[in-house]
Amino acid sequence: MLSANQESTCRALASRSADKFAGVAWHPAETGSPIIDGAVAWIDCDLETVHEAGDHHIAIGRVRDLDVQEPGVPLLFFQGGFGRFSPHMMVTDLQTRPEQRLIDQARTRIEQVAEASGCQVVAARVGWDGLTMLAGAGSPADPRVPTRAIGEVVPLQAPLGAWWVAFGSEADQERWLAQVADFERADFRAALAAIRAAGFGLGLRQPVPHTEGLLASRPVSGESLTSVERQAWQQLAADPREYVPTEDTLDQPTAALPDVISVWAPTFDADGRSSVGVMLSGFAHDERPLRFYADQVRALADEVTRLAGGRSTVTPSDRG
Repeated sequence: MLSANQESTCRALASRSADKFAGVAWHPAETGSPIIDGAVAWIDCDLETVHEAGDHHIAIGRVRDLDVQEPGVPLLFFQGGFGRFSPHMMVTDLQTRPEQRLIDQARTRIEQVAEASGCQVVAARVGWDGLTMLAGAGSPADPRVPTRAIGEVVPLQAPLGAWWVAFGSEADQERWLAQVADFERADFRAALAAIRAAGFGLGLRQPVPHTEGLLASRPVSGESLTSVERQAWQQLAADPREYVPTEDTLDQPTAALPDVISVWAPTFDADGRSSVGVMLSGFAHDERPLRFYADQVRALADEVTRLAGGRSTVTPSDRG
């Protein structure tokens, strides 16, 4: 299953060339079958039967193995041309939760921001039981950034949730800060204050290779972190100031900020509390400044707050 940026590979494999794999990077499956590098997913089969169908053949395979290789958007061939799949917003099963009406009201706006930014836009509920992806539209332009699974739950372990804790009570902030080493708490406390002043926070690509996917794979919320996972988070949180947007950072092109992959902003209810946030992730690292994406996610958060009948604890002067 080729990715949306592998059109040239598809054309090469569909050609009448004697060696279709010339110049195509691949590696073998356990059976020796070629797995094309960069493909979204692959299925390795034994040929079972072949049916003639006009000028085509329909091959039926017995599946031996399969896997997702590079989560992303697949390449489509539709109405005689190549394209990419652009799904409408997907929403988890909220049932009777109060967020259902809010997500329904904000659906069009979330889709518009995803389209305008060329990124994935996610709405998430956050609490001490974890961060749950409620709804999402679009897909990441950065191939390094996985598409967020709707319904996915991630444990709330510092530095995750800084954008939420920054607007919480002092008791909530101390509970969150208790997860980090004593010598780091002053820096983390200062980072929360800076995020509160800015009205949003940044998300970073995991810089420690062995932690990739470690914490996102937790099956349910509420589980205790292992010592390895806790250490991984501490390594990710080495410098909390990197999660804080500054005027200098916002004015830089995203190409100069390869580790910044998302922007988070909180929404607020009528009491000024935040339990739902919006995230814009996977922007293309090009000449567009980070401010372009930050402005869109902050405007979206303000719109969702208005739809919820809420009031923001961030003033326009705070946001500059």
